[in-house]
Amino acid sequence: MRPSKRVTSRHFIKLLSAHTYLAGFLMVSLLMLAGIACNLTSVMSPPAQAPMTLDQALAVTPRDDRPAILKQMGRPDAFRITFETLDAKPVRSEEWSYFDDKTRLDFINGTLVATVAIEGVPDGTIFASYYDPQSFTAFMPAAAVKTLLAGQQLLEENATQVGVPGGVVVAGRQILLGFDHGQLVSVETLALTPQVSQ
Repeated sequence: MRPSKRVTSRHFIKLLSAHTYLAGFLMVSLLMLAGIACNLTSVMSPPAQAPMTLDQALAVTPRDDRPAILKQMGRPDAFRITFETLDAKPVRSEEWSYFDDKTRLDFINGTLVATVAIEGVPDGTIFASYYDPQSFTAFMPAAAVKTLLAGQQLLEENATQVGVPGGVVVAGRQILLGFDHGQLVSVETLALTPQVSQ
């Protein structure tokens, strides 16, 4: 059995004073850096502007971050899109998953609003990256979506029985679509993971 090391009170005081000195040095350094940053900020800050009204903020065209991300990272391995109308304005919410990077990107009306860490998937997973999220637009008619998915078998289920009057769910190859009175309101593509035997 190995003997345990005992720290005497003298050693403990030396360690404590060394840590206190180091903490003090770091605190002074941080305060100096903060002071420099404040001075730079005050020199470099543009003049204050009057705050925007809500109507002015809503009138600003949001930037679309998606084309640059598609160019850099390619189509997502899987995605989820929902279309809503809030205050008479269409809102497009998207989640793009890149499983090899363990990253999900969240967008509102094309603007990247969050990056979320996600779990990876097992080897052999089949991604749905042959679908382009930008092919689906808000409230597309069901006929236009079916034309987009031509060549694959689509299964259609009426959602009235589950309490969604006028709702229809359509399933295709690694894709689920939701319609409300014949208009597209949601799209979700699915990565197929292999069965792991236990």
